[in-house]
Amino acid sequence: MGALAFSYRKAKTPASAVNPDEKRTSSRLLIIHFKAATHRLKVFPGTPLADLEALIRRLLDLEEGGAPLLYTDADGDPVALSGHIPDGYAVHVAVREKRKFPKLPAQVEWRQWARLSSQVKTNAREWVADGDDYNTRAMSHELYGPGKHYAVVNMSRTMCCVSIGFVPADIDPARVGGHTLASDHMIYAMSMSLGSEYFKLNTTAGTRCTTPVRIGILADMDNKEVMMFPLHPGKKGQRDEVKGKHCIARIGGLPQRIRFAVGHPKHGVTVIFEEPNTTLQPHFDKMPPLLKKNKDGQW
Repeated sequence: MGALAFSYRKAKTPASAVNPDEKRTSSRLLIIHFKAATHRLKVFPGTPLADLEALIRRLLDLEEGGAPLLYTDADGDPVALSGHIPDGYAVHVAVREKRKFPKLPAQVEWRQWARLSSQVKTNAREWVADGDDYNTRAMSHELYGPGKHYAVVNMSRTMCCVSIGFVPADIDPARVGGHTLASDHMIYAMSMSLGSEYFKLNTTAGTRCTTPVRIGILADMDNKEVMMFPLHPGKKGQRDEVKGKHCIARIGGLPQRIRFAVGHPKHGVTVIFEEPNTTLQPHFDKMPPLLKKNKDGQW
């Protein structure tokens, strides 16, 4: 008879046999992006949030007890940080300072940016957000009073999550700058390149919108409505020409006191107001239909 052959395989240790104390005490790596730098912090499960935030402030050389910190993930969505993060988790940190609009004389020219941050340049018509300026915003001076008010802005690009439009003049600036539209009178800027189906739809389709766009903004305060539309290059003293009839956004119900705003979750963008009255507003033979919500509150 031949020799009998035996095989032997070591049994796996059941999950129930793993020391639970080892799981609870193993540190997790938290990767922190702040401005242009990346930091690493080891966190033990169960670390109280107050202690965790104090460590983050110390690591980033931020004042203890200072302005609140805002944590977002790679998509720009807010994160509720805790001591139970997964290993290798990455967050972007921003200081959420309280923004106050500067006190200005009555009837200040509205087609320039309120100085809410250093992103407003010496020429107050220019606002520049870098790629790592997460969840930031530009907001114009206040617009109110009867009549039609026309403005033109030049955007360096209209990436997917960047939004433009009007917000109530007294809105908390912190509400503007995320992935969602801050008011009914805002649209996603990529619609100025891709068409009307993207007025209220935020998708990755906008990642290819990397070319400059010139946009006209017409606020009709008498009829309480706004129109936004892409424009061909303008010529001084001449009437502007709409570039795409399918890209005209018209929205009613405009409040009496408003500000033009840009919401910037990420990617980086430059937005510049043209000098007032450089060109004339377009002529519309036929007004486009108003955007409306359905019975479920969807556009």
